[in-house]
Amino acid sequence: MDGNSLDTKLQRVLLNYRTTSQGTTGVPPCQLLMGRQLKTCLDLVLPDIAKHVEQVQMSQKQYYDGHSKARSFQHGDKVLVRNYRGHPSWLPGIVKGVLGPVSYQVELNDCQLWKRHVDQLLKDCSQFLDKNDMEIENQEVIEVDIPVIESTTDGDPIPRHSSRIRRPPNRLNL
Repeated sequence: MDGNSLDTKLQRVLLNYRTTSQGTTGVPPCQLLMGRQLKTCLDLVLPDIAKHVEQVQMSQKQYYDGHSKARSFQHGDKVLVRNYRGHPSWLPGIVKGVLGPVSYQVELNDCQLWKRHVDQLLKDCSQFLDKNDMEIENQEVIEVDIPVIESTTDGDPIPRHSSRIRRPPNRLNL
């Protein structure tokens, strides 16, 4: 059989038809029949997308691994725990258990047990507490005399709001 016979031409037409996405299903018939896409001559010309995606993912992983901090805590570590209940934002606590690769159980000073993600914990809270305590102890109270401004008018109080005249908006009355 040569390349110009009727059978060869028919086979090429059928291959092109079976590898072309259909309008109703959005996938080619060969993928519905065999569960995979058939390779054609055009696939040899196109770049390998899977290989490109793998290269980009590897470069992203290398960047992340180079810039990320490995955070882990042991039983008994002193930490600051993120407080979502109000003020202050961070509370001191002690790690009481490891619940998973990134989840910890932390006991607060008032014996409450909280579960927190590693992103919601800061290591070595004693540094922060010591600095804050020292700043509070070393601060001095300074008394400042604030002059009292009296009203310049005779007995009229100073208005607490603007004295501008408010006018209603001009609307088109059609």
